[in-house]
Amino acid sequence: MFRKTLFAAAVACAADWPAFRGPNGSGLAAGNPPVEFGPSKNVGWKVSPPQGKSSPVIVGDKLFLTGHNGEALLTVAYDTATGKEQWRRELKRRNTQKRHKLNDAAAPTAVADAKRVVVFFSEYGLAAYGHDGKELWTIPMDSFASMQGVSTSPVLHNDSVYLVVDQTRDSFVMAVNAANGEVRWKKKRPDASMGVYSSPVIFSRGVEPVLGVIGDLEFTAYSLKTGERVWWVHGLPNQAKTSPSVNGDRIILAVNSAAEASAVPAFATVLETDANGNKMIEFDESKGLARGIFAVIDRNGDKIINEAEWTAFREKATKPATTMSLRPRGRGNLTNSAIEWMIQRAVPNVPSPLVASRYSTPFETAASPVSMTWLRARLATSSVCRMRWAIITPRRSRARSTCSWLRWKARSRY
Repeated sequence: MFRKTLFAAAVACAADWPAFRGPNGSGLAAGNPPVEFGPSKNVGWKVSPPQGKSSPVIVGDKLFLTGHNGEALLTVAYDTATGKEQWRRELKRRNTQKRHKLNDAAAPTAVADAKRVVVFFSEYGLAAYGHDGKELWTIPMDSFASMQGVSTSPVLHNDSVYLVVDQTRDSFVMAVNAANGEVRWKKKRPDASMGVYSSPVIFSRGVEPVLGVIGDLEFTAYSLKTGERVWWVHGLPNQAKTSPSVNGDRIILAVNSAAEASAVPAFATVLETDANGNKMIEFDESKGLARGIFAVIDRNGDKIINEAEWTAFREKATKPATTMSLRPRGRGNLTNSAIEWMIQRAVPNVPSPLVASRYSTPFETAASPVSMTWLRARLATSSVCRMRWAIITPRRSRARSTCSWLRWKARSRY
């Protein structure tokens, strides 16, 4: 599905919307959005943007959006007051990435501050432009190996750009000098055979400010300064497509299971197609799920799926959906201490949690008693025009919280 129209609601708002899901990926911003808006209601302006699935970002009087046209990977700036295109820059694709049909060459969302806008394309790499459209720097990258196609969005904090790429091999997290593109540090991450499609967040509480990353079975916090692994929590499903939400000194995660147990049969069932009787499945013998993702399951690349490989895949793919609240204190493995509460039941596959508290908001610095209030998480999918709600209700609370949301400044996805 390609975006057809970009329109802005006719309403004033004091806050910028500088990144994927807004300030620090929270999905929340200050302002008074219209209750109703659409193609013919409360419209300030309307334009036809380039193809793509990224979200718009807004800083000051500029709205930035990425897209693509043929071999060109585009970054476009619009005037927020009029919708007039200010400038358009293009990068040429360096490679072609295999991706899911719902993914896109311009899926990652740009990130911006008062000086620059930084973009990431999985078929090129990183690039930065000034608000005047001048190219500041580029970091070309080789092709990625991802089951569904890399779609993570970069994060900009102070004077550094952070990028996480979890893929079948050579996964990494890196920090780049936002001013000149110099790589400050780059660390290897555990490879994710089925990929991870989450974007990171900044978490400023705890022993030191960190980059919080949902990975393959684990949430990991990296030092912003050095890239060292500061603390981590196990217990997540794999192939996460959601991003975490920060609320005060808590981090809320909601990750769906990659597959139902009934969809991934035991190895004995898979062996029913073992024509040569060697107790393994060669590619020509494979059918169904085994044929569709043979390379993902065949971890050693010997063109044969053995029982150990299938069992490991099945165990990871069927880990239960998990929603949890983390309140980390300390360093190292915090699995036994940081999980404040956890619910294991199905959640939507793509939407990320949006969390607000009656007693504090993401704009305040005081700790928010989220676990003592009703949490209302607005879960908005990026591929269909539909909203879903998940309400988490701790027993000791009777106070309802209100949930702010912002997808009204500029809507591009539907």
